[in-house]
Amino acid sequence: MITGILAITLFFGSGDMARNTMSDVHKKYFMGLSDTELMARTIWAEARGQGYAGQVAVANVILNRVNDSLKRFGKGVKGVLLKRWAFSCFEPADPNFSGLMKDINILVMVEARLIAQMAIEGLLLDPTDGATHYFNPSIAKPSWMSKLEYKAQIEDHVFYREA
Repeated sequence: MITGILAITLFFGSGDMARNTMSDVHKKYFMGLSDTELMARTIWAEARGQGYAGQVAVANVILNRVNDSLKRFGKGVKGVLLKRWAFSCFEPADPNFSGLMKDINILVMVEARLIAQMAIEGLLLDPTDGATHYFNPSIAKPSWMSKLEYKAQIEDHVFYREA
């Protein structure tokens, strides 16, 4: 089995792809999806294994970034989701990345699509209290967390907002 940088280089090619960045083909594919579908796939990838509350919380982080008055996180749903390093599922080395481009089982995606649609229509309450960041402490402990204000723990994710 080939692992590490060699596997990334062999799978994605050399140049930018070897440095673990999304290719133009991937960007074009993601940009061709509707905001709702791209958000649903993000919810699926980022909150996979979480229940309804965890998926709603991730959807609200996306919306909180979209609605940021300074546009620090990008413009619009696609701008926020596809901004470099914003959501780990869009990094080619992330185990969920390859699944984002597949036809995801409709039964698995029903809830994520419903949550994404409700989020975009403004029908969700925000259990994160305005959080713009989150992480799973069993997977990572990012350096940025000490600079942000803790807001909530919802299922396996901890949520933060810039103070």
